[in-house]
Amino acid sequence: MAFETHRQYQETSSHSAADTGNATYAVRRDLDTSAVADGQYEALHTNSTGRLKVSVHNGAFDTATGTITASAQTVVADVSHAGSASISIAGTYAGVNLTFEVYDGVNWVGIYAQQTDAQSVVLVSGALTNAIRAWDISPLVGYTQVRVRATAWTSGTANIRITPSCIAPEIAPVVAGSVAISSGTVTTVSTVTAVTSLTGGGVASGAADSGNPVKIGGQARTTNPTAVADAQRVNFVADKLGKQVTVGSIREMKVAQNTTITNSATETIILTAVAATFLDLYALTIANTSATACAVTIKDATAGTTRFVFSVLPGDTVQFTVNESAAHPQAVVNTSWTATCGTAVTSIIITAMAVRNI
Repeated sequence: MAFETHRQYQETSSHSAADTGNATYAVRRDLDTSAVADGQYEALHTNSTGRLKVSVHNGAFDTATGTITASAQTVVADVSHAGSASISIAGTYAGVNLTFEVYDGVNWVGIYAQQTDAQSVVLVSGALTNAIRAWDISPLVGYTQVRVRATAWTSGTANIRITPSCIAPEIAPVVAGSVAISSGTVTTVSTVTAVTSLTGGGVASGAADSGNPVKIGGQARTTNPTAVADAQRVNFVADKLGKQVTVGSIREMKVAQNTTITNSATETIILTAVAATFLDLYALTIANTSATACAVTIKDATAGTTRFVFSVLPGDTVQFTVNESAAHPQAVVNTSWTATCGTAVTSIIITAMAVRNI
C-alpha cells in the first residue's frame, strides 16, 4: 500500500490549488460531561447532527489607560465591537472635570454616563479632587470610540481606565436629587410615591404670597355656566372678586309640597316619604283661610313625635324658614311629615319645603 506524503506549511505560506492535507474528524458525544482527565488530549466533540460543540464566553477587550495632567487632555478607547464601557478615575489630583464623549465616525458628541455609586446620569463628572469614581456608558452600538476629555484641571495626575465590554446593560434613567426640565413636556407620570418638597409650588401659611405658587382657583362668572351631567367634573364658581359662590343644597335635592286641609282634624301628610331618604324641613308656610283660630301640630312621621305646634289666627299666615344647612332633621328615613288641625276649620293651606339627605 502506498502512502501519500502531505506537506506541512509555514503559517504565512500562500495557498495553492494543488495543496493537499489531512481530514480532521471529531467525536459525537451526546453527554456534556468530561471524557478525559485534566491535562490530557481531548478530541473535538459534536452533537447528534454533527454540529461542533463549543463553549461561548464574552469577548475580551483591551483596557485603555491614560493620565490627565492638563486641561483638554483626553483618554480614548476603541469600542467598535463593544456594547458598553466602564470608565474610572483615581490618583492624586485636584479640580479635574471630565466630559464623556463618543465618536460616530465623523464627530465627537457628548453621551450620558451613569455614576456607579449614585443614581445620577450625567454628561460631565463635575469638578473632582482625589476621588475614586466610576461610570458606565451603554449602549455604544454605532460608535467606534469613546473618550473622556478634561474640560478643567488644577493640579496632579488623574489616572483614567476605560474598559469596553460586549454586554450592554440598560442604564437606569433615575436621578436621586433635583431634575431640571428646561423645556419640553412631561407626557405621563404613572405614579408619584411621595413629594417631600415642592420649590416654587406653594407658600407656607401666614407667609406673603410670592413665587407664583400653585393654587386652587375658581372660575369668575357673571352668568351661569352650562350645566354638566351627574357625577361629571365641574369648575368652582366665584364672583369677580374671587368670592366663592355656594348654595346650601343641590337644587335637584330640594322638594316642596302644597296641601289643603278642609274641615278635618285628622292627621294629614304634608310631605310624602321618599325611600331611604331623610326629608329635612327648612321652610313651612301655614295659611288659615277660615274665620276660626286653629292650632296645627307638625310631626316628622305618621303618629310620630311632635316637632312644631303653630297657632294660626283667622285669616292669618305663619311661617318657619331657615337656611337649608340648618334644616330641621327628620328622625327616620322613608317617613312622611304630617299636620293635624286642633279644630276642623274651613281650610288650612300648608306649603312644606325640605332637602333630601341620606
